[in-house]
Amino acid sequence: MDQRTRELIAAVNSGKEKLEKDQADLAQIRANCAHDWEPIKDASEHFPAHDEPGDPPGTMGVDWRPGCHVPEKTVIKWKRTCKICGQTQVTSQTEKHMTQTSKFPA
Repeated sequence: MDQRTRELIAAVNSGKEKLEKDQADLAQIRANCAHDWEPIKDASEHFPAHDEPGDPPGTMGVDWRPGCHVPEKTVIKWKRTCKICGQTQVTSQTEKHMTQTSKFPA
């Protein structure tokens, strides 16, 4: 192994160690953060409609599949980011609330 190869291996190994230490430090900061969240933003993903070609003719068998149309789909998601530590959370979960208001006869 030549000198340049040894230097590159040493640089990669020291870079991995620094990355692991920095990731652990950031995880510790985020674990102790009081989290001041920015306003929630829409992070929805849209998948356009497309056609799946299926298996080519002549490849019949028990697992042969014909072509099919895949309709478009939008996955509703929301995202929030902490102003202090930069942690980002993404969710697609929702919670239904029922509200009632009073209604008096006219």
